[in-house]
Amino acid sequence: MVNKKTPERFCIRFNLSNPEHLEVVNILSSKGRNAASYIADAILCYEKSKQSNFGISFSDVVRVLEMNSTPSETHTNTELVDESLDFDDIADDLEGFKK
Repeated sequence: MVNKKTPERFCIRFNLSNPEHLEVVNILSSKGRNAASYIADAILCYEKSKQSNFGISFSDVVRVLEMNSTPSETHTNTELVDESLDFDDIADDLEGFKK
């Protein structure tokens, strides 16, 4: 890990003229105080999909998480997040995006 004063903090600036970035901004804005958990879930899902060679994009992962989440859903334990991911279901959902 890079030696940072506060390793848990990140600063991200999205390009609002990029339609995908704008979509992500809208999704994250709707999550309120749960945005960090949502981002963590998306990144973990994406990284695990790379290990499983599903060949999906980050924006695909965000769309699947958006379809399967509820506003009150929160994840504070990454072990629970890992166990709750069913990559076969995610792959099936993503097939629908291709059609």
